[in-house]
Amino acid sequence: MLWPIYSYRVTNAVMEGNNSKLRTITKRSYGFKTLRYLRLMISLVFGKLKFDVPRLT
Repeated sequence: MLWPIYSYRVTNAVMEGNNSKLRTITKRSYGFKTLRYLRLMISLVFGKLKFDVPRLT
């Protein structure tokens, strides 16, 4: 049924992209010992955190 796409102009592309990112994260984090590390990795990817790298002067 495609009528919601035409009447509301809404697709599930964003959700599909998020699912793809989650699958990639879980594949990369296979060696993590606890669920906490997986949660940290997910928050780093989806939280879009920015870190300032200290520079030596």
